[in-house]
Amino acid sequence: MPLVPGVFPPNLSMNMVEAGNLTIDDNLFAAFNNYAMSSRRDPYDCELGVMDRSRIRFLIRQMKTYPTLLVQNGKAPFIHPQASHPWPLIPPPLQDAIAASALYLSKNEKNETIMWDIVSAKVAVLMEARASWSVAEHLTCLQALVIYQIIRLFDGDIRARADAETSENTLVDWTDRLVARTGANISPGTVVSNSWENWVFEEAVSRTVIVSRMVQAMFMIVKQGFCTLVEAVTEMSFTAQKALWYAPTAVHWQQACKQNKRFYLHKMDFTELMAEGDLSEVDELGVLMLVCYKGVDDVNEWIVRKGGTVLLE
Repeated sequence: MPLVPGVFPPNLSMNMVEAGNLTIDDNLFAAFNNYAMSSRRDPYDCELGVMDRSRIRFLIRQMKTYPTLLVQNGKAPFIHPQASHPWPLIPPPLQDAIAASALYLSKNEKNETIMWDIVSAKVAVLMEARASWSVAEHLTCLQALVIYQIIRLFDGDIRARADAETSENTLVDWTDRLVARTGANISPGTVVSNSWENWVFEEAVSRTVIVSRMVQAMFMIVKQGFCTLVEAVTEMSFTAQKALWYAPTAVHWQQACKQNKRFYLHKMDFTELMAEGDLSEVDELGVLMLVCYKGVDDVNEWIVRKGGTVLLE
């Protein structure tokens, strides 16, 4: 899946990513063992993306933590509590997604049938037709759907996966429409908003699009051995500096801007980050995309060069 030249070698064997050969998350991959290669919508008319086993393992495991982070912290690598609503008010779609995530985290053999029924009901409410919606409403609905897709696609439950597949076209449509409405794929480059609220919203839009497309891409790779979203992911940009994304107030954000490198990843260019940053400065999405483009081994080598001792697995 060469998102940038040379990232995923074009001669990488497709056998490396066939679901039946992977040892990671056996329940998850077992759900896809009977799939055959199939054609996919390719709006970008682009090269096919493939991925090595260690990358697949890391990326899926990381994305599967996002519902937990949302429940425990009230935010996730693409969901910020200030992005689309005045804190502490939480829009109903995100309220439902948080509640469903909490229920999912308590899943066991006795309650899993009820749990999946409730998740399906929440998704049905989310997908109800709307006469119109604001950009902020659009964003929160897409964020909620991404959480539901992560839960259902990567759990390994066959019924949940089948339900999630019925939502795939909606996920693609909502994501592409959000990009069209906001121009999220048009990078502002070195221009930084002078308003924390504006920056958070713009950053949340970009991050939501990235995570949505990564969920789509990883599902396609697990299901059929390749994806067609190389350019759709690479066209996006975001800020990887942890201190900016986690700043709790405008004052903290302004101070963080003054004291830290921004590490703005223009169209997934990691040059500045890898030259001047280290792992402690990068948030979860930054790490996810570093591994996506550089691979687990290369990122671990970078961590060691920078004096780090805790490596990725």
